[in-house]
Amino acid sequence: MIYILYGKDKSMISMKLDAIKKKYHIAQNVNLYDANMDDVSNVLQDLDAFSMFDDEKMIVVYNCTFLSSKNTTNYEIDPFLVRKDTDVILVLICPSDKLDTRKKKVKELSQFATLYSCLALDEKSQKFYVQDKLKEYGVKVDFKTLDWMQARMGLDPMCIENEIEKISIYSKNPTLQDVQSLLVVEPMNDIFKMVDAFFSQNGILL
Repeated sequence: MIYILYGKDKSMISMKLDAIKKKYHIAQNVNLYDANMDDVSNVLQDLDAFSMFDDEKMIVVYNCTFLSSKNTTNYEIDPFLVRKDTDVILVLICPSDKLDTRKKKVKELSQFATLYSCLALDEKSQKFYVQDKLKEYGVKVDFKTLDWMQARMGLDPMCIENEIEKISIYSKNPTLQDVQSLLVVEPMNDIFKMVDAFFSQNGILL
């Protein structure tokens, strides 16, 4: 099984790796490589050293820029294409906003692999991410509460998930007051303080 994680958001990459380990119940049998430093022969030897008597093994290769437009490694794609049906869990991490699918072999490998985008959140994508995580954890909130959360949860995906998980443990149907008491608020722009002051009608900016 081959996974390709692409993007530069370290929190998102860490979360995806944890999700893959959880899916296959992997606790310790994880071998890490850096494509900029480790020879590809070491990776391939480890990949081929699978035994039917071993526990599930996961191989993670960082800096797989050979999947992007600017290859900083000495790696080629062919050896991984040959092993596309491997039983070992192979995770290739490419620190690029997109894969270079103009390259025929990159496109071919992508068709066999499971792809995960690990791009940094912006204000627009954060709103969808918050909604997806609420759904994942079975939390239902009204529109006012959702707007309040989205405006104050920041752009770190790991922090967002941790906060939503915390809320889900407290209640699957939290009120705005519940969320306000539970949520660790990210530093806000003055605009949010102004809005709060306006709606509270006290005219005081804290």
